[in-house]
Amino acid sequence: MFRLAVFSDEVSQDLDTIVSFCRDFALDGIELRSLWGRKTPDQLTDEELMRVKRQLEEAGLAVCSIASPFFKCTVEDPAEVQEHLRVLERCLDAAEFLGAGVIRGFTGWRKEQDGDVLERVADIFRREVLPLLEGRRPVLAIENEGSTYVGSGAELARFLEMVASERVAACWDPGNCISVGEVPYPDGYEKVRARVVHVHIKDQARRGEETVPAPVGEGEVDFVGQLRALAADGYEGWLSLETHWRKAARLSEDAVQRPGGEEFSAGAEEASRICMEKLKALLEQAEKAD
Repeated sequence: MFRLAVFSDEVSQDLDTIVSFCRDFALDGIELRSLWGRKTPDQLTDEELMRVKRQLEEAGLAVCSIASPFFKCTVEDPAEVQEHLRVLERCLDAAEFLGAGVIRGFTGWRKEQDGDVLERVADIFRREVLPLLEGRRPVLAIENEGSTYVGSGAELARFLEMVASERVAACWDPGNCISVGEVPYPDGYEKVRARVVHVHIKDQARRGEETVPAPVGEGEVDFVGQLRALAADGYEGWLSLETHWRKAARLSEDAVQRPGGEEFSAGAEEASRICMEKLKALLEQAEKAD
């Protein structure tokens, strides 16, 4: 029904370990976020990208998406914006070299709530991001992420309408809706379902005023309903496990917002093995549901 992947650093910083994990679960690919001690895709050298390409091809694995940090920045700072445009250019090169059809991106750190801010971000996209995407294969898929100006399905749908380009679509993360008080499915998904090109799998739950990561299927996301809806809508893309939950110790807020490196990946493989087993069980439930 769907192709399955896992975020590279939600297993390890070591590529051999990541490949072994994928083989154990018969996965189709990986989502590349950080390797070898916090190197993000835009920081990998040509030689390192060649190593990734060669090793994944030998293992029969694809790169489903470049999980770039693009536009996790202060959009009110012109220098940061220009730096992130360079990040995007490098990620476009990496995506095309590795055969990834999607680059994940964001909409800037959320710092204000006035009614014009999303329009200002969309204007940057129209003026400076779209020209970089012209003539390139990968689609820029914007993730709903509560620490950015687009956290919910409703905000994501509005932003995509403002940008008004087929080159910019939705990376749907139902788990991220929990932190902004939106019901992921059906409420949030209903807003973006026509624009989804990539899906992240993580679960979260509210604990009083806090939102905390949870094993897949043990939080507040109705994954059976969500998976059935994706299938009914004809979605044939990737489900990419972005665990975020750890069995032994909770990740710090900074690690969640700026993932990568050995500290982030500590305990990740154990947690992702648990969550991948749960995801596969949820897929079976979704297929059997009336």
